Amino acid sequence: MPCFANAGARSGYAVEFFCRAKNLADLFADTFNSHYEFPEYWLEGLRGSPILGSSDGGAYSVVSLGGGPGFDYVSSAVATSFCSYMESLRDQEETGSLSSSSLKLHATILDYEEGWGDLVHAMVHSTQTILERSTPSLSCDWGGKCDITQSIFHPSNAACSLLLDSTNLWVCQYCVAENAQKLQESNFIFFRELFQHAQPGTLFVLSEVHPRLWPEFYELLQDENCNMEEVGFNKRGRQMLLRKSSCDVITTSQSTKNSPALSEKDRKLLEKFIELRKFHERKIDAGWQRQEPKIRGAKD
Repeated sequence: MPCFANAGARSGYAVEFFCRAKNLADLFADTFNSHYEFPEYWLEGLRGSPILGSSDGGAYSVVSLGGGPGFDYVSSAVATSFCSYMESLRDQEETGSLSSSSLKLHATILDYEEGWGDLVHAMVHSTQTILERSTPSLSCDWGGKCDITQSIFHPSNAACSLLLDSTNLWVCQYCVAENAQKLQESNFIFFRELFQHAQPGTLFVLSEVHPRLWPEFYELLQDENCNMEEVGFNKRGRQMLLRKSSCDVITTSQSTKNSPALSEKDRKLLEKFIELRKFHERKIDAGWQRQEPKIRGAKD
């Protein structure tokens, strides 16, 4: 796991990897793209949210795990603003007047490194200034410390556990692989408890540069207490999409092992990810090691 204790390193990361804010925004926008095939539960779960323009007046909460410096809020705010604007234009065509949206979206950023707080505030201010949104309909807070290698009820995750009953969408991007060893040693206790105690109907987005760990996540979803309804993949496995059952009891349509529903396309992808994991393990056993990145301009 990279160290972000240095303020300069945090600032450099915020600038260099700002493009990552596009990943989640693309996921939202692509739900309107007929060239992408999303699980029906994913579309259903988002249709009633302000992210896709619903203005039913209900508040919608997004929590970003390992989310410094606030990229996931930028993604959600951009998608929400765009969809809200398109919705208001449709209302104008029907009624002749431009309606004001009553959407309310709030994001909370949690991270292992508490030094991200000032950059999150700066990111929020810049985003809302650019989007010209001075109303409280879009808001974001720095929530504090979060450690995905510990129990969600561990003191270091106190801020996270308080959000279990109010969060509609949990996002964890590019934090799983770098913590893989500790996650495996803890038997994925954080995510196991997160899936168990999240409110019914909750959506989850997990993003990684490679899909080798998704089979292990799918295995932990077999736990009868997880009550995960459906699972799917996007961008050839770089994103894992999940929805918790909207009721407390798994329906009889699911398997006797409480396996969440998986389309045939996604089942084939899961089998491919298992093969990729085995191939990677063989490389490690054979002595393969990741090379240190070369610094441009440096002498050998």
